[in-house]
Amino acid sequence: MSKKTLVTGGSGLVGSQFDGKNYHKISSKDCDLINQKETFRIIDKRWDSVIHTAAKVGGIGSNMKYKGSFFYENIMMNSNVIESCRRANIEKLVVFLSTCVFPNEVEYPLSEKKIHLGPPHFSNDAYAYSKRMADVQIRAYREQYG
Repeated sequence: MSKKTLVTGGSGLVGSQFDGKNYHKISSKDCDLINQKETFRIIDKRWDSVIHTAAKVGGIGSNMKYKGSFFYENIMMNSNVIESCRRANIEKLVVFLSTCVFPNEVEYPLSEKKIHLGPPHFSNDAYAYSKRMADVQIRAYREQYG
């Protein structure tokens, strides 16, 4: 059996765009990525790579009203996926962030080097910080684990 790429958030806006026989797409119906055991179960050695597009998302109103929920659910999904990939020795991991991770006041054009140069807009700061932490976790893992 040839290995494939696992795409989390496979029914979402970004994840649904991956098409072809080498992609295996999952949604929240297939695995609760907030649950560590379920995430470890789905991310194992059968994958060559993982593309993590899953997220708890909403509009500005939801981002402002449910800051705690958005932060918790996204940070847990990201942490569980990243740690599961490390444990399964996945060689390639791509994690999608969001444009809202950029500082509220930033000079354009945007680049990944500008992500942590200031606080995000207050309206979605909890969501933005949870997504920024994926960048922090990946850098820390790369430094420690290679």
